[in-house]
Amino acid sequence: MLRPITVAAAAVALVAFLVVQVSGAAYTAITWDHLFNYPQKHAPGRGRPSRYCASCEKPCGAQPAERRSAFAKIVNGKDTRENEFGWAATLSRRGQFYCGGTLITKMHILTAAHCVENFNPKDLTVTIGEHDRKVETGRKSVHHVAKIYRHPDFKLSTFDNDIAIVELRDVVSIENPWVRVACLPKTAYSTYEGEKGTVIGWGRLGERKKSSNILQKVDVPIISNEDCKEMGYLPEKITSNMICAGYKEGMSDACQGDSGGPMHRHADSSDVLEVIGIVSWGKGCARENYPGVYTRVANYLEWIMDHTGNECICGAESS
Repeated sequence: MLRPITVAAAAVALVAFLVVQVSGAAYTAITWDHLFNYPQKHAPGRGRPSRYCASCEKPCGAQPAERRSAFAKIVNGKDTRENEFGWAATLSRRGQFYCGGTLITKMHILTAAHCVENFNPKDLTVTIGEHDRKVETGRKSVHHVAKIYRHPDFKLSTFDNDIAIVELRDVVSIENPWVRVACLPKTAYSTYEGEKGTVIGWGRLGERKKSSNILQKVDVPIISNEDCKEMGYLPEKITSNMICAGYKEGMSDACQGDSGGPMHRHADSSDVLEVIGIVSWGKGCARENYPGVYTRVANYLEWIMDHTGNECICGAESS
């Protein structure tokens, strides 16, 4: 239990505890035993949004051939190559990294609602072009935050609707060859069951290990919500707004600090990656019978469109 402290300090401490990060050997999850007590809600609107870019400035979700990782199969997590994921973002509060995010337009970052809960935009910065957080390559750009749009139905007690959009004060230069925006799904009608999800982040490399300086990636199998409900979590904790991914034995997962970062899948078996999940919550890191839980991005396409101003969203051509 937390000792009595100021509201601001409590918020910082709580988010620091919640922040889920991809680990080199595991990926997110924290002990949320006190949270497992809520009714399931219906998913938000599931239509097909109309404001996708007719022609994106650069192909979204594409990894330059020379930047793709040499590791075709990941189990416990590997270092990514420099700028392999050109849309990866870090969120920092007063200069301290604490969450991940995804560049979805030149002005907007997709992240988890719990990463921005009760935070003042003036205290946050977003870094694009990050690879090794301890090395200055000249490719990083740091952006101040103008607005935060947290989903109105998000509740910290349940982690349902764990999605938010961070609007930047200035435009990210897409012209830089190492920067790309992410592809989002064009339809909500897929469970992704049986597919491979690729999670990235700078989070802890294990429950008792430090955060990674270099962006990590790990592949985890996506399981059905029905199967997830039969594992370690109480069935009512897994809602239709969530995706479960991980091995029954544990092995690989996200971990503290990866929160807000993306989970991808290959769009229709192509080389194009689309972001289908946001690192949200879990129990421990890579614990047996406790897969990672992600926000199901496809359930929020209309909401995303409504909170990205006049910017259009890129979707994979094949999705």
